[in-house]
Order: sequence, then C-alpha cells, then structure tokens
Amino acid sequence: MTHIRSYISHFFIFFLSIVYLLFASSAQSQTAETKTTIEKYPIGIILPLSGSAASYGKYAKNSIDLAYNALPESDRSKIELFYEDDQLISQKSVAAYRKLRAEKNIQAAFVFGSGIGNALVPITEREKVILMAIGASDGSIAKGRQYAFLHWVTPDREATIYAEELKKRDYKRLAIVSYEHEGAIALMNAVKEAMEKIGISDRLVSEQTFVSTDIDFRTHITKLRSLSVDGVILLLFPGSLSSFAK
Repeated sequence: MTHIRSYISHFFIFFLSIVYLLFASSAQSQTAETKTTIEKYPIGIILPLSGSAASYGKYAKNSIDLAYNALPESDRSKIELFYEDDQLISQKSVAAYRKLRAEKNIQAAFVFGSGIGNALVPITEREKVILMAIGASDGSIAKGRQYAFLHWVTPDREATIYAEELKKRDYKRLAIVSYEHEGAIALMNAVKEAMEKIGISDRLVSEQTFVSTDIDFRTHITKLRSLSVDGVILLLFPGSLSSFAK
C-alpha cells in the first residue's frame, strides 16, 4: 500500500504543477484588459469522504495533501485546494462543483470514479475547466475532450491480468460479485471478455450485481456454496469487501 500511495502522491505533484502552468500560461497570453484577477489557482477536489466509498476518498485526499505539501513553497503559495464530499453520488458531485465554481471560481476539479466523471464532464468541458477523474476507467470521459483527463488503468488491461491470474491458479468454478456502478460494470464485462479470449469463460458459473447500499451478502454466499464455487471476483467498495469476507 505504501508504494501505491507514493506513486499516487508523485502523480498529484506532477498534475498540480501542470494545471498551475496551464493557468499561468493562459493568464500571460491575455491582454491587459482581460487579464485574470485570480492570484492563486483554485482547484476543487470532490471526493467520497463519507459513505460506502469513504476509504477511497480519504486515501485520495491524503495523497493530494502529501503532493501539495511536497511542492516548493513558491508553487504551493500559488495554489489553493478546496474539498467537498459527494459520497460518490452524482447529484451531490454536480452540486458540489457548482458550489465551488460559484464561491471559489475553481479552474480545475478532481473527482473520483467513472460515474462522477461522466456526470461532470459536459459541464466542465463547456466551462473550460480542467477535469481530472481519479479511479475512473471509462475512457469516454476524456475521449475527444480538451479539458478532461483520466488517472486509472483501463478495464481491458486490468481484466487481462485478472483472467491470466485466474487461469494460472486453475480455478474451475468462478463467480463475479459486483456493484451496479459504471466502473465496476465496465470491469466485470471486460473480465468476462478476457476470460473468453483465453478459453476459460465456461468456468464462470455465477454473476450477480448489487446496489452500493447492500452490505449483507449471506444469502448470496449460501447460493455460491451450493454451486461449489472455488473462486470469487469481487468488484465491491472496501466496506462491502470486508462484509463479504466475514
């Protein structure tokens, strides 16, 4: 976990520097009459800091804070970070973004997940606000856009590794348990496709999706036991992962 957080922190150092340089370049290119009055570059960070995906949001926040504090003082003094909690709910993400634009005039936004990225990108693109979707695997968020970026592995690459590992471990009866969330569904479909490509799709004997508020999986686990499942691919949020494991 330490090396992952270190990687993410270094990524944010790079990205914070890039968005500031873009802002500075834009400001310098303007005429005296239109030159921006923004002295610090305001960045809105909209994360699930509570709710079922809170652990993801808190890790991301810690990484961003580490990256921000690692910047030279000369750069750090020119950037402001403003956090909002969206609980990984699209409507709350949009409301948080509108609040930050109105109150802080943010020029860039960090969000978490494909669903949130898809909800916000039409707005940020129209308003020419940089959007960085963390943990978002849906490439359509950034495809053909000028101001949108992703920071995550694509579902097909991740699924290929999943499938190869499943074959290597020689599981015979597999199940997929996933949340009904854009990123999780995209990965589930990619895993099934990857399994088919290497000839092990017949080993998948069960697939089931749950809404993100579901945390009681006992009935489904009983069903999986009756199917003699020897391996389960879990595409759930951290709190639900621990509930399933228990």
